[in-house]
Amino acid sequence: MQSQPMWQSSPSKKEIAEEEWPAFEAVNPLQVSVVNMPLSQSQNITQNSPSQNTYMFEQKPEQVQPILPPTPSKPAVLHYQPLTLNPLQPKLPLVKYKLVLLGDSGSGKSSICHRLLGHSSEPDTVATISVENYFIKFSAKTETQKEINIDLNIQDTAGMEKYKSMSTSYVRQADIILIVFGLNNKESFNNVQKWFDFAQTHNPGASVLLIGNKCDTERAISVDQVQSKVQMLGFQRYIECSAKAGYGVGRIYEMKFPDKHALTESKQVSTALISSVEIKKEGCC
Repeated sequence: MQSQPMWQSSPSKKEIAEEEWPAFEAVNPLQVSVVNMPLSQSQNITQNSPSQNTYMFEQKPEQVQPILPPTPSKPAVLHYQPLTLNPLQPKLPLVKYKLVLLGDSGSGKSSICHRLLGHSSEPDTVATISVENYFIKFSAKTETQKEINIDLNIQDTAGMEKYKSMSTSYVRQADIILIVFGLNNKESFNNVQKWFDFAQTHNPGASVLLIGNKCDTERAISVDQVQSKVQMLGFQRYIECSAKAGYGVGRIYEMKFPDKHALTESKQVSTALISSVEIKKEGCC
C-alpha cells in the first residue's frame, strides 16, 4: 500500500497524491537540504560604504528545521525561514546575472525582493515607481552543473500600467524573469497571461518562473487553476511563498542559473571575499 505524504492535512479531506504536484515542488520544504549561511542570523555586520548601503555578512552555521507546508485549501501557520546562500568560492568565475520581477501592483514583488536580500524583518514597503535595483553575490550551480560565483542584479519593477513601458528595457536584458501574483487575488492571477506575453515579446530566451505569493492568506486561486496555467504557458518552475512571513522565498535561489558564454572570460573572485555574501542597493537612475 502506498504511504500517505506526511504533510497531508487529514484523511477526511480530499487525498492529494504526490504525482498530482509535478509543477509544485516549491510547496514541499522537506526536500530542502541543510544549509549553512542564514543571513538573518549573521552577526559582526560591518558597513563598508554608507553611501551605497553595502554590507558584508559573515558566515554563521545554523541548522534549519523543515516546516510543514500549507494545504492547497487552507493556509497553515507559517514560520520564518532564514535565507541561506553558499559563500563565494576562490578561483571560480564571477558571472553577472539580471533577475527581473514582473506582476500586478500589490502582488508583493518588493516584499519578495526584501526577503531575497536576507532581511529577517517583516517587509514594510510602498508601491514601486519605475525600477529599484538590488545586488547580491553568492555561489551556485548552472544548468550544466558548473559551479560559479553569482553577481545577481535583482530589479523590482512597478506593477502599475502607466509604468509598464519603463520595464521594457530591463526585461530585454534579463536572464531570469519572475512573474508574481497573489494567491488571494483573482485579478492578479488572471493577469499572469498578460505579464507572460510581455516577457515573451521582449525576451523570449529568458528563464521564466511563476511565483504565487501570499500563501499565508485565504486562497482565491485553486491548485488546479495554477497547475493548468503553469502547463499551458510552460513556466520553468512554480514556487509558492509568503514574503510577509518570510516563508518559501529562498526556494527561488534553488533554480539552476542559465549557462552564459561569459563564464570563460569572467573575473575570478578575490580571496578577500570568501565566506561572505555582499548586498547592495542602488536607485534606478
